[in-house]
Amino acid sequence: MKTTLFILKMYSLVICIILIAGCGDETNEVQEDIEQNSQLQAALAAPTEWTWIDNENIISRDGSTGGYAVNFNTSSTKLLIYLPGGRACFDAFSCGGNEPNYSEEKFFNNNDGSRAIFNRSVRADNQENLFKDWHQVFIAYSSGDVYSGDNENVNVKNGGDQNQTFKGFQNFAAALSEIIDFLNGQNIEVTDVVLAGSSAGGYGVLGNFDQMVSIVSGVYDEVQFTLINDAGYLLLDESVVPSCLNTDWQETFNIQVPDDLSQFTTTSYDFQFLGIYEYLNNKYPDANFGFYGSYSDLTSRTLLSLGQNECSYQVGLIDAEIFKQGILAQQTNLLSSLSNWKVYYRQTENHTLLPAQDYTTAEVNGVKFVTWVNDLHNGTAVDIIDN
Repeated sequence: MKTTLFILKMYSLVICIILIAGCGDETNEVQEDIEQNSQLQAALAAPTEWTWIDNENIISRDGSTGGYAVNFNTSSTKLLIYLPGGRACFDAFSCGGNEPNYSEEKFFNNNDGSRAIFNRSVRADNQENLFKDWHQVFIAYSSGDVYSGDNENVNVKNGGDQNQTFKGFQNFAAALSEIIDFLNGQNIEVTDVVLAGSSAGGYGVLGNFDQMVSIVSGVYDEVQFTLINDAGYLLLDESVVPSCLNTDWQETFNIQVPDDLSQFTTTSYDFQFLGIYEYLNNKYPDANFGFYGSYSDLTSRTLLSLGQNECSYQVGLIDAEIFKQGILAQQTNLLSSLSNWKVYYRQTENHTLLPAQDYTTAEVNGVKFVTWVNDLHNGTAVDIIDN
C-alpha cells in the first residue's frame, strides 16, 4: 500500500536527519511525496472545488513535468476520469495546435474545470447529468500522443517539433495510480468508474481502458466500468483514415497495445490498435462502451485530411459525405456486432460534445445525449443514429 510506503519513507527521512547522513535523493523523493499528499489532502478538504496536483512522473512532450486536477466529493463512491482533447503532434500543422506542456496556470486560465461535463451550474441545475455529484478527475493533455505513446528523443516528420518525448501511456498510469491509492488510503470506496475522453482523449480512453481497469481492480472489488469515446475517430474505413496515417502514428508515438490483444480478437489488423474495440468488448463483457460521432465534424475532417493522397500532409477538408459514410460503416461493419458497444451519431459540424455547451440539451431522434450517457452507464443504452 502506498500509505505504508509513505510511512516507511518518512521513517527513513527521520533517520537521515538524525544521522546527518546525506540521503539526498531519498530525501528529495520523500519531500515530493509529502507535497503531493498535501495537495491531495487539500483537495479532499475542499470538496466540489478544483485543485491542481503536481506529479513529477507526468512528462510533457517538451520534457517538462506536469500534473492533473481533481474535484472530490467526499460523499460519493463514483469516479469520473476525463481526458480532454488537443490534437496530436505528428507533423508541423498538428504539432502547432498541440500544447507542448501543461500547468496549474493553464488549467485555471483555460477554465478547464468549467467544461460542460464539469460545469457547476450544470451539475446543480440538471438532475439528468450523471456526473453532477461524482469525484471528478481532469488528466491534462500535454504528451501529444493521444495519451497512448511511449517514445523518446523523437524528431517528428514533415516539419514537426524535434527531440520530443511521448509518454502519454505512462502519464495516465502515474495520475490514476496516485489517485486510487490516495482514495483507498482515506478509506473512500469506489464502486463506479467512467473513463471519458474527447477528441485526442477519445483515442486515449481506448488505449488506457485496460490499464485503468488493472489499476482500479488492484485496489477495489466489484467496480462498474464505463467508457465514453467522444469524437476520437479510430476508424477502419481507409477512405477517411488511410493506413499510412496509422503507420506514421505508430512510428512516431510507439502506441502501446495490450500484450494480450490477440487472445481476445478474431480479426488480424495491420495496425494492431484497430483491434481495441473487439478486444475491450470481449475481455470486459460486464463493462459498457460508447462512441459519439458527428457526421460533418469540421475539426476532425481537417486534421485527418493530412493523411489523404497517401499522406501528403497537405491541410484540406475530407468530403462530408465520405466522412459520414466512414462513421456509419464503423457501426455497421464492426460495433453493431459487439454487444457492449453503443453509438450516438449526430448530423452536425460540431466536434466534441462532452465539453460543449449543449452537452445536456443535444438531442437525436427524441433522445438527449445526456440521457444516453446515463443509459450507457446503466447498461440499457441503444444505438442512436441520426437520419
